[in-house]
Formats: sequence, structure tokens, C-alpha cells
Amino acid sequence: MIKFDEIITKEVFEAAVPAAKTADRNDSIFNRISSGFGEASAHLEQFAESEEIIERVYNSFAGKDVSQNPVVKWICLEAFITRARSLDLTLTGTGFGIVSSSSVAPASAARVNSMIAELQLQQLLVRYEIVKRLRYVPLWFESPSASREICTLFWNPEYVKHYTMLPLTVDTWVSIQQKAVEADALLRNVISSEYMDELMFAERRGLSTATKKPCDNIIVEMCLKVIGTFISNYDTTKELHREMCDAIRQKMERNIVYYPVYRHSSLYEAKHAERYQNKKNDSTFFFFT
Repeated sequence: MIKFDEIITKEVFEAAVPAAKTADRNDSIFNRISSGFGEASAHLEQFAESEEIIERVYNSFAGKDVSQNPVVKWICLEAFITRARSLDLTLTGTGFGIVSSSSVAPASAARVNSMIAELQLQQLLVRYEIVKRLRYVPLWFESPSASREICTLFWNPEYVKHYTMLPLTVDTWVSIQQKAVEADALLRNVISSEYMDELMFAERRGLSTATKKPCDNIIVEMCLKVIGTFISNYDTTKELHREMCDAIRQKMERNIVYYPVYRHSSLYEAKHAERYQNKKNDSTFFFFT
């Protein structure tokens, strides 16, 4: 069992969270934060499903400096962020310190909030570095955690920068989650739920672009562009992403031999079902519009 409260020294903590750096002989912030390392690591273990899985992820980054190991960095950030507002911080020449006398003014709330927002974004990105590595842990892809963390193709915060016109912030990431789910539902009516489930299975297993079939990579890229456009234009026109969906549909229809899951899906069957042909001796005639 890894004891993170022993691994994370003052030097490791300050290298992981430079904003919390204090003078060499000043341990005030570290002493107040270190009690939270155990709680933060327990939270991470719950998120990853088990202590053993987190240990495997930690060891998979063995080549990195301890302070830059995503598991350690996340724990340090979590412990600091959850306690920062209660520390009575003051701005110093090297970063932040704790107010130690009535003659020292605490840092403004705006400055502390700005620092916390920046650190929360760092923590979000570090979290997804951990998620990327979790995908290679045997059977994690079948866990409830995998379904929560990778619930649509648009699961990586970096996609906000690549596929939308929005700034990447924690607030942005939180606000687009439901929109991404709506876009997923839209795409399931284009490529079929069966095919989308297959693509999601590959994402959760961490199959690389080189490992996946080129035809699947093309559809994933097209779907990510649809989701990004859907999110960016959520309150305006829907015509653009509809045109993009049509392009996906046409791509698969013209190359149907490369998309067997779609070809045998209930959606494809419904779209290509032959209409009943009336016969002159039928007792009832059916009219289609």
C-alpha cells in the first residue's frame, strides 16, 4: 500500500502546486494542508474503484518526477483547493503565506478565487491524465467509473479547445456535459446506438488510433466535430450540425462494407425497410406519404 502522506514532502508538494510555495523555513501552509492528503487519496481511490488500481496507475508513471506524477499532483491539488479559503492566505514575494499577525492583510478574495479557478483547471486536466491511464488497467473499462468518466465520445476536456469556440475552464466543462449527452443522442440516430456503443467500448479500453480501424477513426473524428459544433451553437442555429450529420450518414452508406455494426443495426434496418407493395386483390390498400 502506498502511503502518500509519507511520499508527499514539503518539497514535493510545492513542486506539484507552485502557487503554495513558501520560504524554505516556513512550513505553515504545508503543515495545514498535509493532514488532507489521506482524505484526498481516499477520494481518488473511490473514483478509480480501488486502492490497488490507483497504485497501478501511480506505478505506471514511475519514470516521472514524483511531484509530476499525476496521482501525486491530483492529491496535492485536491488537498490545497479544498482548504485554501480557510487558510487566511496572504500574498508574499514567493507565492502565498498564512497571515501570522494583525498587521498583515490577507490576500483579496478575488485573487484567491482566481488562483483556485486556475488550480481547479489544472486538477481537471490531471484527472484526465489519470483517466487515460486507467483505460489500460485490466477490466477497468467495464466498471461504473469508466461509464461515468467516459460517457460520450467528448470525454476529454482538451476537446473543448480543439472542437468548440469556448474557453476551457472548469465552469465551461461542467456546463457542456448535458449538451454533450444531447449530441450523443442525436448521433445515435445517425450512426445507430449499436455502432456508438462499439465506439465507446473502444474509447474506454484505450484503443489507440493506430489500433482502431481507419474507418472508425474517421467516424469518431466526424462525430467529435458534430458534438463540438452542437455545443458551440447550442442556443443558435442547428442547421450546421445537421449538415455534418448528413455527411456522416452518407459516408457510411457509401462505404457500408466497412461498417458492419451499422449495417446490421435496427436503425439501418428501419431506414432501409422495403415498403409493402399493394396488390390488386388485397382487401385493404396502404398509402404512404
